[in-house]
Parts: sequence; structure tokens; C-alpha cells
Amino acid sequence: MKNDFIKKSKHRKRKKISNLKKHSLLSHLKKINFWKYILDSLVMVIVATIISTAIVNSATDAQITTMERTQLLNNLKLLSTGCDKDWMDDVFGKPIFTNSDGTTKEYVYITDIALIRSFFDLKDNSCKMFFLTKTTDEPLPFTSLLTNIFYNTGLKPTLGTLTYDQIKNGNLYIFDLIGYFTNGSGRSFYGEGYISVYTMYGENTVYFASVDYGCPSSWDMMEDIHMGQLTEKEKNYYKEFLAPLTEDVDVLDQPIVLHERNKFYPNTYGMSELSGDYTMEKLSDYTTFNSTVVLN
Repeated sequence: MKNDFIKKSKHRKRKKISNLKKHSLLSHLKKINFWKYILDSLVMVIVATIISTAIVNSATDAQITTMERTQLLNNLKLLSTGCDKDWMDDVFGKPIFTNSDGTTKEYVYITDIALIRSFFDLKDNSCKMFFLTKTTDEPLPFTSLLTNIFYNTGLKPTLGTLTYDQIKNGNLYIFDLIGYFTNGSGRSFYGEGYISVYTMYGENTVYFASVDYGCPSSWDMMEDIHMGQLTEKEKNYYKEFLAPLTEDVDVLDQPIVLHERNKFYPNTYGMSELSGDYTMEKLSDYTTFNSTVVLN
């Protein structure tokens, strides 16, 4: 009887110890689960914070990029002869290339959507001529002064949406044109010089061109420049388009004139206070800076 009591007592002790162990284990597991919950929650908060911060930063960066792009486009509208070089440095960044020929000093500015060639007087450091070339598919605004010339036409032209054919509007007349391509260097060019009947232009002449480092490249139109003699209809078109002071129209018999003008879009425009010969020479010259860095 005594032995049975001892056995039962030991069994109760073992059961009690076992229950205590189970309770301790459950308590330990509850603590682990509690801290795991805390850690998981903390991780979730950290991850959520990182994601939300990234989203906010991304939105902020996008907003800044949009604002910068808008400001750049607005500054392109302000381009004109007479611009101060310090202003151009401030809004377009430091020029990438410089070159001087004793008459002017050229500064080349490169942005993510355009290349600007500006030529400054050696004495007063004011801009005497500039050429703006678009280097992406994005249309670019003309200077406000040039946009006004198209006001009565109903057009709202931009560089990239204006065809060569649409330049003819009764306010601009061709006084010079040149086109070429070279097999050796693989370069191509087409450009036209204009005078305006608008007296507000003063001594400025206007230029439209296609250069091979612009978009679309001048190579796309070379066949239509060198496809042969103009038809009589095309000759009459150009003769009506020629500046009143132009006496020599033999240039229209040369294979450098653009056919099918409604198919092609100049990628470059500019204005100049300097002579037509000097301006066209500079506009068509690929050797004054390394244009291959932006060659499409």
C-alpha cells in the first residue's frame, strides 16, 4: 500500500514537472511569437517607409525634370542676336566647344534636346548669329520673333513640325541656298537663307537647314536634293519664292535645290546680323567643332 502511494506520488510529481515544462515552453513560445510579431511589424514599417520615400523622391525628381525641361524650352524662345554670353552660360551651361576665326568667336552649347551654335563679336561679346539644332524627336520652339512671322498664316510652327514648303508664307523670301554631300567624310548638308519683309527684324536674316547631326538627319533628304533638274512647276515655285533683290536665278538650274519640299522638315534654324556669305559658310561648315559627339 505504501509502495502504491509512493508510485502515485512520484507520478504526480512527474506530471506536475511535465506540466511546468509545458507551461514554460508555451510561455517561451509566446515570448518568441511576441518578439517575432514586433520584428515583423518593424520590418513592414521600415519597408513601407522606404517605398513611400522612394515614391515621393521619384515624383519629386520627375517634377523637377519637368520644370527644368519647361524652363529650357522657355529659354530657347528667348534666343536672339544680341544675347549676352553670360546669360547663355547661365541658362544652357558652359559651352562644350569654342572656336575663333578672327571675325567671331563660336561657342557650342549642348543640352539633352538641342545643340546651339552661337557666334559672338570679338569686341563687345554680343551674339551676332546663332543656329539651333534639335537632336531628338521632340519639337522645339522658335524664338518668339520668328513665330510672329507665321502669325497671319494660322500656323503655330515649331522646329520639327514645320516643313520646308510651309516656310513660304509671303513674309520670308529665299536669297541663298546650298546643299551637298561628301563620300569621303560622309557628311551632308542642306540650308536656305531668307530675308523678311518685317522691318522689326532690322538687319537680321533667317536661316533654315538640315544638318546630319540633327534629327531628322539631312541624309534622309539627299536624294531629293540631287535627283536632277527642277520641273518647270518647281522652278516657278522657287522664282516666286526668291527675294526681290535676287537677280541671279541660275542657282535653280543646279542639282542642289530641294524637291518635294512638303516631305521634309528642317532640323535647324538661326538668325544672323552678319553677311549672307559668311553666315552660310559657318552654317554649312562641320569643321569648327566636333559634331560627331551628337551625330545621329
